[in-house]
Amino acid sequence: MIISKKTIFLCFSNLSLISTKCLINKYKLKEYIIIFLAQDGDDNDAEKNSLELIKNLGLSKGKIFNIDKKCNYKLSNFYSFRKKINSIIKNFCDLNNSILITSINYGYVYYYFKLKLNQKDDYLIDEGITNWLEIKDRYVYIKSLIYSLLFLNFINLPKYRIIGNVNLKYYFGYLDNLNKSKLRKHYYYVSLLDEYKKIIKNNKVEIKLPKEVKNKDYYLLILAKNIHYKFGLNNLLEKTIELIEKNSKKDFLIIIKFHPGYNISKKEFQKKYYGKILIIKDKVFPIEFYDLDFIAKIFSPINSSLFLLNFLNVINKKKIFFYNVFQADLAQKLIIAKKFNFKEAKISELY
Repeated sequence: MIISKKTIFLCFSNLSLISTKCLINKYKLKEYIIIFLAQDGDDNDAEKNSLELIKNLGLSKGKIFNIDKKCNYKLSNFYSFRKKINSIIKNFCDLNNSILITSINYGYVYYYFKLKLNQKDDYLIDEGITNWLEIKDRYVYIKSLIYSLLFLNFINLPKYRIIGNVNLKYYFGYLDNLNKSKLRKHYYYVSLLDEYKKIIKNNKVEIKLPKEVKNKDYYLLILAKNIHYKFGLNNLLEKTIELIEKNSKKDFLIIIKFHPGYNISKKEFQKKYYGKILIIKDKVFPIEFYDLDFIAKIFSPINSSLFLLNFLNVINKKKIFFYNVFQADLAQKLIIAKKFNFKEAKISELY
């Protein structure tokens, strides 16, 4: 595909910012703007970290416009930001010579831009595992009616966001849809893996270990969003330590990587764990950017990082294990984790 028009990117997460940079590099794009609906989460520094990521990726701040993420899902927030959105469209978008490329293809902001551009087709960049599953939207007829009344224009929402969505023409990403679907595939898949590897190479991050915790076995514990741990993070630590001690007699340290946009203070962990854990303080880059050669094992929920660590060749796959925690579309995620032969770390009683 050759992108000859000015590009309007809609980004809904830090990973989609990286996907955007990959696509810009792949096609050497010069004429573009980025509408960024910041990474969600309860971390007060989430927006600051996203801005630091933008800086490290070499994306021009003058081409980036921040909008409240909630306005894609909440009608009241959308109306609050509609004036700002209209100002962006009026001053920076050429409606007759622009293409919309977005990380998700649903929501108020998405359809508003699509209608303004009079664009029928969908062009998606990678948002991670959300886009790799076969997600069927519910209540599409009711939603179609609401959107049509809101925008005074007929909108027919597709039942499927990816596979089966006849409007989807191109998907730029790291992994194609992971399910073998009986539905007809309507889109072209363009890999951005090589571009992602180059960005990682230029932004390698080192985990700094204090002198007093050296010469141990190091385990990396990747977290899902905090809300998914029904019995709390102290319970997760307790069960993870039990698993490690059951299989090894060596002294160890658990290095914790929070989900983007989420964080808690070390003080919220029980004091008995203080000598057993190290929290990665840097929250700018995803875990794929880190030098992990010294890690003995990685325990990850079934999320984007589980797959990217492997497909980007960050670490030997034999060191990567998934653990079960309650989350959306868990049944599908379990199927694809096992399909790609990831082994399970049986950390018990998390939900």
